Order: sequence, then C-alpha cells, then structure tokens
Amino acid sequence: MKMTGQTLKPIRELIRSSKCLSSMGELFAKEYLQPGDVVLLQGPVGIGKSVFARGCIRGLTRDPTMTVPSPTYLLEHQYTPIWMNNTLYSKTTARHFDLYRLPNLTKVDWLALGWEDVLYKDDIAFIEWPERALDIIRSQFDSSNGRLIRVTVKQTGERIEVQGDDDGFLREVSIEQQHTGIQ
Repeated sequence: MKMTGQTLKPIRELIRSSKCLSSMGELFAKEYLQPGDVVLLQGPVGIGKSVFARGCIRGLTRDPTMTVPSPTYLLEHQYTPIWMNNTLYSKTTARHFDLYRLPNLTKVDWLALGWEDVLYKDDIAFIEWPERALDIIRSQFDSSNGRLIRVTVKQTGERIEVQGDDDGFLREVSIEQQHTGIQ
C-alpha cells in the first residue's frame, strides 16, 4: 500500500546521545517509511547521519544489534529482510549510500556505479551527502513509486521535527541535537 499523498505528522524529541538519535531513526522507519522511499541525509561531518540511518535500518530489519557501519569507503551497504507494519517485504532492500568521497558525481558516474535502478525500485534508500548528486537524484526519482524525504541533522537546539513541503513531493525532517558531534 503506497501512502505518497500522506502528510508526515510532526515528531518532537530531545536528542541527548547517539543512542537516542538511533532510537529516533528506528521509530521514524517504523512509523513513516514505505517501499520506494528515498531518505536524503544531510548535515556536517560527524553530526549523526549514519547513526540515524543505522537506527532506521535496525528498525526495518527488526535486528536491534545488527552491525550497520557507515558506507563512507565502500559507498553502499545493503540490508534484508525488511519488515514494515508487521509485514515481510522479501523483495525490498534497505540500501545505505554515502556520497562524501564523490564530490563531483555525474550521471555517468551514477550509472557506472550500477545505481541506475536505485530510485525506481521498491527498495528504501538512505543517501548521505545527497547534495553531491541532488540533480541526478531529483531527475531519476520516480515519485509514483515512493517519497523523497530530506532528513537534516543540525548541531544546535533541542528538538526533532518532521514536516511535509506544500507540494507534497519532498518531505522534510529536521533533527536538532543538544550536544555536538554525535558519532
């Protein structure tokens, strides 16, 4: 069941540690994600993008102790099986990308890395440093198959918010944390 028109309800939570940020990712995945969604993870180095993605992936795989390393050097990690709403999605994979080491990514590079189908499938993609390929992502994304969700992790403040843009296409998540440098 696709919920592409559904507005995301706001989430507000105090973030004090990486464990709390990971737990928020797990909750976010369970409550909001569906096959075909692409989550764009933005924020400075060391702020907690991988921690949030780790929580999401652990929530989707129902494995709270799963090792979910940052894909900084390998560029991509894949995880299965995926569970949503107590249903097993055997053909859905959680894919975690990190584009940090690809500052000048072109569409040719994207295709050479074998990512041409990433934004068309029922997989759930987590992309760190998406601004390095935002034009490619926007042009390749199939909005009839899922939602493009931007998660921004900020260094100051005390709340997490989930809100939808007026056009209903790009969803926004802003995470603000009390402490700096969540690893």
